[in-house]
Amino acid sequence: MTRQASFDALCIDLDGTLADTLQDMVAAVNSLLADEGLPEVSYAQVLAGVGNGTRALLEFLQPKAPLEQIDRWQRAYPDRYRLFLGRHSQLYAGALPALRALRAAGWPLACTTNKPSSHALPLLTQLAVADCFDVLVCADQAGARKPDPAMLLKAAYALGVAPERMCLIGDSDNDIGAARAAGCSMIAVRCGYGGFANQLQVPDSLLLADDFAQATAWILESMTLPTSSAS
Repeated sequence: MTRQASFDALCIDLDGTLADTLQDMVAAVNSLLADEGLPEVSYAQVLAGVGNGTRALLEFLQPKAPLEQIDRWQRAYPDRYRLFLGRHSQLYAGALPALRALRAAGWPLACTTNKPSSHALPLLTQLAVADCFDVLVCADQAGARKPDPAMLLKAAYALGVAPERMCLIGDSDNDIGAARAAGCSMIAVRCGYGGFANQLQVPDSLLLADDFAQATAWILESMTLPTSSAS
């Protein structure tokens, strides 16, 4: 395959880019709140607070909770979330055929996610896409969450490409920050949590696709893409 794009490998975010996983988070949080006799939170409330880790989400949802309560919920959340993992999550429309098309075209693929590996791999397996990726890099493996570039740098190394020859597809400001810091190209998608909840701030130099399927179509059409270092 002769590629005209300005990169040689792809890095794909999970939550909000490849799959809608938020309802599992809502269920896990509400299960914790139910233990305390507290009212449930809505999908919209969780959507508005997601993106900066479990503790930040809990503090956003329960701003009056004592710190020791937040600490307790934070410790309990991973096991509670595991109970609901994949129960409501689903790939975005067109994501599975898009991944298969990328694999068929020979693109090296990595998945990078702020999820811990104990959650990410089982979820990708449940979604039947784990075997689409050459590499999975999670926050606990890289030692830092996006927007830190550690995950992208680790993925690029594992794929055998320079970071500037890799493109990230993601939905959040954290993805944009990580791509910029790593020197990667990027396509942002507006379908995810960053686009809807946090008014995704996309530099003019980056492409903005409606969803992962559209971003994939652009790549398969060998579009020449801008690099985040120019943003």
